[in-house]
Amino acid sequence: MSFKLQALQLPTLQKKSEGPIVIAWQKFLLDYDFPIAAVDGDFGNITAQATRDYQTSNALTVTGIVDTATYKKALEQGFAIYFAIYTNAGEKLLTYLNFGENEIKDLQKSLTAIGRLNPPLVADGDFGPNSTKGLAETYKIRDINFRAELAQQLSNTTKTKLGIDLELALDNITEYAKKLRQRLSGKAWVNFSPTAI
Repeated sequence: MSFKLQALQLPTLQKKSEGPIVIAWQKFLLDYDFPIAAVDGDFGNITAQATRDYQTSNALTVTGIVDTATYKKALEQGFAIYFAIYTNAGEKLLTYLNFGENEIKDLQKSLTAIGRLNPPLVADGDFGPNSTKGLAETYKIRDINFRAELAQQLSNTTKTKLGIDLELALDNITEYAKKLRQRLSGKAWVNFSPTAI
């Protein structure tokens, strides 16, 4: 795997850290059975202890601080998806997965084709809010067929550029699309945005 960790621009997280990146980390910990009191965006004592527990479980240096080594392990376990969801960073996720402007354009064209999106996504290489919405919509339409159809639709140029990382990139994009879709409705939406009800 030769993904670009620096593309995510992940800050060190420790006590007193706050914001969406902390929410992403807390949600990741919670989903991997490291209990925290609340997903509140406040890196306090309980989040620090859950981080230490995570580090212990993964044979990392135990500090309670989310540093580069901790991020690297978490990224192997899918943290990039949480990061992209909770910080609205789809473009950074794709850059992390080695998608440049041409590959993003190909992805936008591919999503339009397999989702039969109308209006179509503008293939401009900018994976902003419209493309993110298109990704979620395409996943909604294609569901379990999404990954296979995306793999088939992407150009050979994109497949060649991604090389051995193609399968893992497709896994990440599919999981991102699935979580985006879940976030748009039902219990998952309420959990994501509890103040919206």
